[in-house]
Order: sequence, then C-alpha cells, then structure tokens
Amino acid sequence: MKPTTQEANSLLKTAIGLHRSGQIDQAVLLYRTLAGRYPAHAGVLYLLGTAESQRGNFEEGLRLLDRSLRAEPGNPEAHNNRGLALAELRRFDEAVQSFSQAIRLDPRNVGAHVGLAEALQSLSRYDEAVGCCRQALEFAPTNSRLHYLLGLNLHLQGLYLEAVAGYDHAVRLRPDFAEAQWNRAQLKLLLGAFAEGWRLHEWRWKAGASKQYARDFPHPLWLGEPSIAGRTLLVHAEAGIGDTIQFCRYLPMVEATGARIVFEVQSALASLVSSLPCRFTLVHGGQEIPPFDLHCPLMSLPLAFRTEMATIPAAVPYLHADDARRQQWRDRLGEKRGPRVGLVWAGNPEHGNDRNRSVALQTLACLFDLPVEFHSLQREYRDGDEAWLGRQAPLLRDHRHELNDFADTAALVAELDLVISVDTSVAHLAGALGRPVWILLPFVPDWRWLLERTDSPWYPSATLFRQPRLDDWDSVVGKVRDELARFAGSGARA
Repeated sequence: MKPTTQEANSLLKTAIGLHRSGQIDQAVLLYRTLAGRYPAHAGVLYLLGTAESQRGNFEEGLRLLDRSLRAEPGNPEAHNNRGLALAELRRFDEAVQSFSQAIRLDPRNVGAHVGLAEALQSLSRYDEAVGCCRQALEFAPTNSRLHYLLGLNLHLQGLYLEAVAGYDHAVRLRPDFAEAQWNRAQLKLLLGAFAEGWRLHEWRWKAGASKQYARDFPHPLWLGEPSIAGRTLLVHAEAGIGDTIQFCRYLPMVEATGARIVFEVQSALASLVSSLPCRFTLVHGGQEIPPFDLHCPLMSLPLAFRTEMATIPAAVPYLHADDARRQQWRDRLGEKRGPRVGLVWAGNPEHGNDRNRSVALQTLACLFDLPVEFHSLQREYRDGDEAWLGRQAPLLRDHRHELNDFADTAALVAELDLVISVDTSVAHLAGALGRPVWILLPFVPDWRWLLERTDSPWYPSATLFRQPRLDDWDSVVGKVRDELARFAGSGARA
C-alpha cells in the first residue's frame, strides 16, 4: 500500500537524522525506499545522491544528482554537490561548470566558492582561483579554507610573499589547520627560513599525503633532545625514494652522538644505503625491527640537528656505487662513442606534482642530434614515450631491464659523465654520488631547490635549470641543449 504523505515525511525525517549523525549506510537504505516509491522526488534524489557520494560512490551519486536537477534545476546545493562528485572523478572542467551554476543561483554559497577554487587549481587556472577566493572572502572573511586556498594558488604562481600572508591568515583563524601549516613549512623552506620551516614541517603527519607514512610507535620521539649516547635510535624512512637518498646523509651525524642506529628503508634502497660511511642495523621489506629506545623519522633529522643553510651536511659522495656492479656496466656499455649522458624525463605519475615536474620524452628531442651517447635511466615508460622511443631507438639506449634496484642505477650513473634529470629520485642519487647532474625544475620548484640560484647547497655537483615562467619547458631544454653542446665539445669524460 502506498504510504501516506505523513508516513513518507516521517520516514524522510528519520533518514535525514541518520544522515546528519553520520549513519550514512542506514540513511541510504531509507532514502532508497523513498526513491523507489517516489522516483521523481527531487529532494529525495538530492539527498540520496549526496549520501552515495559521501560513501565514495561518486558515479552513482552523480547519476542521482543529475536526476534531481532535472526535476528541480534551481537547487544550488545539488549543483554544488554535483561539482564535488565530478571533482572526485577528476572531471574538473565539468566541476567548474557545476560550482559556477551553484554560485549563480546562490552568490554567497561559500562551499561552492571553495569547490570552484579547488577545481580551478586542479586545472592550473591559478589566477582565476585567486579571484574566486577574493570574491568569496568579501562576504566570508573568517573562512580559513578560503584564505588557505588563496595562499596556495598564489604560491603556485610564484607569488611567494603574498602566499605567506594567505597561509598565515588561515592559521590565525584556525591554528590546527594542518594543510595550511604544512604548506607554510614548504614555503618557509623554499625561502630559506630553515629554523621555522623545519619546525612547521612536523605538521606533515597530519596533512596531505604524508599522513599515510605516520608511524605509531610507543617509544619516545627524538628531535635532538635528550642525549642518546649509548641508546638505540630507530631512524625510519618516509615518503619517496628521493627523500631517503637526500636525508640519509644525516646518519653519520646520528652515529657521532654515540647512539646505536637501526635504519629502516625502502627495499629498493637497501643495498645502496649500505655504502653509507657509518654503522647501523639495516631493516627493509617488512623485516622485524629489532629493539630500540627512541625513534626519529628520517626527514625530521634536519630539525633534530637544527640545520641552517650554512650547516647543511653537503660533503659528497656520501653514497657509493658497488665496484663489481660498475664493472658489469663497463662490460655492457662497451666502447665509448662520446660523452655518456643519462636522461630522466619523468617521475612517478602518482606524485602530486607530476604534471609540473615531468615532461614527455619528445620534449628532449632537440638534444639527440648532439655528439653524445645517451642512456635512459628510466625504469618505467609512459605510452607516448614508448612510441617515440620505438622510432628513435638508436638515439637512446634503454636499460630498464637491467635496473633492478637503486644500486644498479648507482653503478650505471657512476659510469656516466653527466646525468640530466627532472626533479626525481635519480637526480638525488646522482647528487649523493657526487656525479655531475643537471636538474630541470618547474617555475615553482619543490622547496629543497630554493629560489633563483643555479647551484644547490645540498648537492655540490648539481646545476639547476629553472623555468623562467609557468610551463615553459622549451626555454629550459633550449638552455640545456646549448650547455650540453659545450659540454660535448669540451671532451668531458668521467
């Protein structure tokens, strides 16, 4: 029997109560019961679509929200939630349209302004995102997320001092705003304000992708105090391979405190880090960690040692290639036909900044007419690179099947005269080995490369080639080509 309006309203009220209390699965069951009986009811379809999106069923949520909007096109919250679902599906252009429609219907809808700014940012339309934030801040001046997004989109355009003001305003309004604090840290480090930057960098455990690397040890965290002489410190790697390569340089400093060290690293680095000039117990690949007294995340060691620009431990090499593996590469490479140059043009596609830091192999095409012996240091290729490499195979030797771990890559790098790399782990590897490395950087670089300078205080053997403006890789590659022509003409050798 069809329920009365009173019965339907009671059921809907119960469902909304469950939804608001966080019992979304139970709410969905009731919403679906109502939707089955009232299939064109815009309000029920809106609530059900919203709940399904909140459960992570974005395609289903989008389908239901579209049905709701066909019945009631003037609902700004339905347009807003449709934008949220589209953004989760990475359909950012469509998300922009939905958020914009929500704002047209309700110009003071803060959530829609936030969603629009985030979608514009994902499309690298940073200036428009800034305008969106500023418009919304006129009527929502105490919204911490808007101030954060304003700072972030200024940061991504290279407007660093204005970005600092945006982040600072966000954390004044909300001191526990982890993403804002973490982005403040990265910007402070980029600007060379190390003392404040390292301290703020500890917010990474509550913000962004770093949350997944947090470890829940019952042992005390060591950040430089107390004395650890005679005690055992677990130093555990975090985040990416490049981070581990960059910061494992601190282990000899830990040993100098008189501590015993247990070092937990990614398996791909286990053989390579064994060459560090200090003693430690190595753990990798899920091996059981031996007893220890305190622990310190690897990237917290600069804070523990109060690192300033002048005290960066920059003696290289601090990692070393295995002699036997080097000999194997000499045998494989055979007779030398010119300066040997290794190339890395793309990093992990899952990296949050991959769009800005990686290039297509074809972007480097102008290098291949130089009298240079090119060697690929890539372990993974993208589809477009595979096709281009197939046509140009004689110009670039492919070694991916011989690069089983970073000790293999280190041995090959040690046999090269130069490495040219975008900002990836191989750039760090070449720097840690003390080998000449040219690093190609986006206009807004990662914090560790600082600003304006062409050298790196972390890697004395590195030369930095920076974009002069956003997305301008042509200028970078053109400058690299000119320098590489001079390098090849000089008869440079390892």
